[in-house]
Amino acid sequence: MQTAQIQEKVRSQLLRWYGHLLRRNQEHPARQVSSVEIAGKRPRGAPKKRWEDVIKRDLKDLHVTEEDAQDRVFCGVEPIQWTL
Repeated sequence: MQTAQIQEKVRSQLLRWYGHLLRRNQEHPARQVSSVEIAGKRPRGAPKKRWEDVIKRDLKDLHVTEEDAQDRVFCGVEPIQWTL
């Protein structure tokens, strides 16, 4: 089914980005923003899905660790071979 393929592609791209984010330096702005905890209470109603919650669920569903998400070969991304 076409929808399942699209969902798998989106999931894989999210995990690739998550691995990229984890490989970044702790001082990088994207890494700092990903670990920000906002003070205060959420409004009433159903809790909103956070990006981090979706990533954690996907890692659990696929039985993948955070270390695996950082591995470029595991995620299907070959490292670039630089030649001079």
